[in-house]
Parts: sequence; structure tokens; C-alpha cells
Amino acid sequence: MKQEAKAWIKGALASRGYQLVKASQRIHLSSALQFLVDQGVRPNTVIDVGVASWGTDELYDAFPDADLLLVEPNRDCRDALSRFVMNRGGRGVNVALGAEDEGTVVLSVWSEYPGCSTTMEVNEDRREFDVHQEVRLRSLDGLIKDLVSNDQPGSLGKDLVASRGEWRGGPYVLKVDVQGGEIDVMAGARETLRECTVVVIEVLLYGNPERDAGRVITAMRDYGFVLYDIVGKKHRQLDRSLGCFDAVFVQEHGTLRQDHRWKQD
Repeated sequence: MKQEAKAWIKGALASRGYQLVKASQRIHLSSALQFLVDQGVRPNTVIDVGVASWGTDELYDAFPDADLLLVEPNRDCRDALSRFVMNRGGRGVNVALGAEDEGTVVLSVWSEYPGCSTTMEVNEDRREFDVHQEVRLRSLDGLIKDLVSNDQPGSLGKDLVASRGEWRGGPYVLKVDVQGGEIDVMAGARETLRECTVVVIEVLLYGNPERDAGRVITAMRDYGFVLYDIVGKKHRQLDRSLGCFDAVFVQEHGTLRQDHRWKQD
């Protein structure tokens, strides 16, 4: 009877898009971040690359004592960047991040969902990205170098949307969600990654095969990071197959990976 009741409840929930899981399982990004806090992760600065207009509240809430470095290329999100920074402390910068630290790039924006944008080349089958902006291209290493050496309001020109408090630097927790450009962001963040305790990347399973989950994981290993947790799974509306997830990476030889036992002796 107990098994039948459990099966009925699971079926009823599944029919409505819900899933019954054990309380110990981590499903959402907030639970993964809380687990990291419990393990002693304490960044000076949280770096959020791909803020859109709504930010990443679970990331900011997990580390309330950390300052924010918020990076978003869509100029329509400048007011949101300013609001987040002035409420919390840190810096808000309106640029695109990539492997290079100069030039400009075309940002394609989904007009019906303006928080969604990409600097990747948009194919004909992605016609929803129908608004285009030319934005400045920076690398994360170059951006932080400017913040460290010239930490004055206005030192980054009009790209610096908001600034509050002194620049605190690392250690960092880094989150990257840029609709397929994550590998390029990492290529321009080699120095910054050395000061990162945790990196969270939204990994896409569809789209450009050169930027799929396997290549993201391989690229992160090249920078000294390994997969630590998987949360935030989202399924495609098209067929309900897994479309993306949040991959949590930690330093391969860092404190979070010192003990390789499965359980205590």
C-alpha cells in the first residue's frame, strides 16, 4: 500500500511538471550554493557575467557579505545593474566578455524576452533574436586589471554603470550565463580563475556542438577546475528533453577536493 501511494503521488506530481525527490538532494542553484557555504566558501567578490535585468538573487543571497561585480552587455539593462550595485556594493559594467580585450561585437537580443541575449552568431532557425546592438568587447582579466589599477568612478568611461565602495578583489565566486559564449569568457579569464574558488556555468546541450557540455568540462579542466555539482536542469519546451543545466566547478586540487573517500570510515 505504501509503495502504491508513493507511485500515485509521484505520478500526479509528474503530470503537473513536478518531481518528488529526497530532501538531501540538491536540485536548484540555491541549494548547491548553500552547500558550498556550509563547506566554508567565503568570497570577497561575487562575479556575475550575464546579469540580464533580473540578476541572480540566489547567488547574491548566498554570499551576503561579498561585493558584486556585475557584467551585462545589453545596454537596456543598465538601470538594473545600477540598482543591484547601489543596493549592495561593488561594480556594474556594461560590456560583453570574451577571449579578446578590445574591439566590439554584435549582441543579438530576443525582443520578446529582452533579458536573453547572445554574442554568438545567430542562425536562421533562431529568428527570435531579432534586435542587434554593437557593444564593447572586454576580457574579464582586462576588466579586473583596470578595476585594480584605476579604481576610481569613471575610470572605465561610460562602460562603468555603477560603483560603490572600495574594490575588494578575490577570492571570487564566478557565475557565467552568456548563451553559448562561456568558453570564450573563460579564455579571457585565465588570471581571474586562479583566484576563483567556485565557477558556475550554464551549460547548453543544444546549439553549437563546439560549445557543448563535454567541451565546457574539458576546457574547465584545462584551467584547473573539475565538475563538482549539477543543478538547475531545464527542459526544452519542444520535446521536454534536457536543454541546459548549471554546472558547478571547483579547483581540482582545492580544499573542496581534498578528501576522495565515498564515506567516513
